[in-house]
Parts: sequence; C-alpha cells; structure tokens
Amino acid sequence: MNIIEIKNLNRDFGEGKNRVHILKNISLNIEKGDFVAIIGQSGSGKSTLMNLIGCLDTATSGSYKIDGKEIASLSSDQLSDLRSQKFGFIFQRYNLLSS
Repeated sequence: MNIIEIKNLNRDFGEGKNRVHILKNISLNIEKGDFVAIIGQSGSGKSTLMNLIGCLDTATSGSYKIDGKEIASLSSDQLSDLRSQKFGFIFQRYNLLSS
C-alpha cells in the first residue's frame, strides 16, 4: 500500500508573464518501508517538493494523497494534525526564531 501517492503534481509561482513552473507533472509513489532520497542540482525544486510532501505548501494542481486521503480536501486544522502525526522535519536552516 502506498503511504504517499503523488500524481501529476505541479507548483507554479507568480502570475501571467511572471509565472514560473517550479514542478511539472511530478508523479511518485512511496510504500511503507521505502527509503527515498530527493537529489538534484541547486534550484531544481527539491525544497519545493519537500514542502509539498510535508504539507507546508500547497500544489498548484495535481493529486497528493497520504494513506489514501486527498490532501487538497483537508482544512488547515486537519493539515496541522496530519503534520504532527505523520511527519518529522529537520530543516537545513533554523526555522524557530527570526534573526
């Protein structure tokens, strides 16, 4: 069973002529027990993808399910509960206090 299922996920920033496609049609299935590494060049969208997977950001389009639940249909409180139950974060930079 897939614990994470991503289909045709897209993330854009900006609008109109200034729109930039950061992630285009990403599909990924992760099953329980899988070990996954997200690697790529600087600026390739790794952090954006991890923010989407961790429910810290929302996709422009596409489908993202955790344990069969569509993430786009969850309220902010439900997303907060999901993050506290399913994810652990280790940030590259400290995100606890403003500097």
